[in-house]
Amino acid sequence: MNRKNKILQIDTENASLKHRKTAKDSWHLTTHGIQIFENKGLVEEFAPNRLNFYVVALNRNGTAKKNIGLLEYDIQPLTIHFLAPSTVHTLTNLSTDIDGFYICFTPEFYYKFCINQNWLSELPFYQNEGIPLFQLSTDDFDTLEHLFQNIYKEQKHQQVDSHELIWTWLQQIHLLTKRFYQKNVVEELSNPKTDNQSALVRRFKKLVDKFFIEKKLIAEYADELLISAPYLSEIVKNQTGQSPIFWLHQRIYLESKYYLAHSNLSAKEIAETLDFSSAAHFSKFFKKHSGGQTPTKFKQQLKN
Repeated sequence: MNRKNKILQIDTENASLKHRKTAKDSWHLTTHGIQIFENKGLVEEFAPNRLNFYVVALNRNGTAKKNIGLLEYDIQPLTIHFLAPSTVHTLTNLSTDIDGFYICFTPEFYYKFCINQNWLSELPFYQNEGIPLFQLSTDDFDTLEHLFQNIYKEQKHQQVDSHELIWTWLQQIHLLTKRFYQKNVVEELSNPKTDNQSALVRRFKKLVDKFFIEKKLIAEYADELLISAPYLSEIVKNQTGQSPIFWLHQRIYLESKYYLAHSNLSAKEIAETLDFSSAAHFSKFFKKHSGGQTPTKFKQQLKN
């Protein structure tokens, strides 16, 4: 089947219950379109997640692992990271001293005050090809943290024109981060000493994130990268210890866990969505990649 991949997203009103130790914080994203939280109180994500709003997170202390699609990033002190809507991700290995801020905002909130309706999608750290997490210098971190603090305080004491004021600080965060991105990421990637093979593997994984439903042949990804399939296989194997087909299957497995966790689709419907020939084929695939767990058992485990 060539059923179009259907993207399901987490309802903004329920997301906080899944990601915080208490439900005392209310997101209000459906009403106001923006909210800022402290990182303290976050819980690990057992299943992959996908939100229908943007996230920008500033980490002062502590560590964690952030998986965005097939790529894994280390959240360290003095880092900033971004999530665009519909991005599949997980957050794991949180240290007890994790500390910082994260801002959640909807496209509707942002473009209420922005003339250019494509501006966010043009920012490199929100793009599929970009790097969504990077390290900041102490001075750059302090500059951004001041803006996060402004938003946090303004949110607590809602006054006249609060949302307009918050938007201006959010825009400053984006503009400054765009500048820091150029300094910290673009210049590093353009450095002759940068490992070109690692960059190729990163590009391959990002292509898999984008095309894993419609492109099932490694040769198709090699064509996208303008290299031969044997060369792609050699580089990916050397860099990761796994074959390209392993990473393609991992992405499909990741998506299947997302559907099982956050939708009411049956195994047959998930199989159709992910382009399996049958529910039995999907179940066999899932058991292989989960270490013997069936889709039904995985779904039941989430309820416990």
